[in-house]
Amino acid sequence: MLHFIICDDDASFSNRLMEYIDTFCSREKRPYSLLSFSSGDSLIESIPKEADIILMDIQMPGCNGIETAKELRKTLPDACLIFITNLPQYALKSYEARPFGFLTKPLSYDRFSQEIQTAVSRLDRISPLKPLVVRLKDSDALYSLQIPSVLYFEVKDHYIHAHIKDRTIVFKGRMTDLADTLKDLGFIRCHNSYLV
Repeated sequence: MLHFIICDDDASFSNRLMEYIDTFCSREKRPYSLLSFSSGDSLIESIPKEADIILMDIQMPGCNGIETAKELRKTLPDACLIFITNLPQYALKSYEARPFGFLTKPLSYDRFSQEIQTAVSRLDRISPLKPLVVRLKDSDALYSLQIPSVLYFEVKDHYIHAHIKDRTIVFKGRMTDLADTLKDLGFIRCHNSYLV
């Protein structure tokens, strides 16, 4: 499920973003949740525990978008933060909050969907909670391997051995493909036979 947050003091624009999100998620067949805030102050008062994509205006009364984003980064460091504003001169200043993207108003659905698709692709790639589905050695059985539980991977006898705390899972695959799949999760190929 994708978890969206909208923070914009313009109610009509927030409603348009909600429609865009609904259209995007319907077309992509992705379930989603959505929280909307009309100010940075109200968002900071009740920061959600989960957020994948945050769509935030920069110029708002009270705590502006950049200040709000800096505060959010303390709790939601990995969320894809996308600033949306009609003041492009804030683009450089916004990088203090490590945004994923920057969009300008007026905003078309096509431009919105391109940016969201890029964010979703990144989230899918780096999500440590997303299991790696592997085909077990000498079997057609599939196994759902939880990446956070893996200590390291090793190639032995042309099979990959996933070493977990209390056991080893052996599966078919190529270390090069596995290293490419897990490159954004902090795994390093320290030797041709090891991925740690």
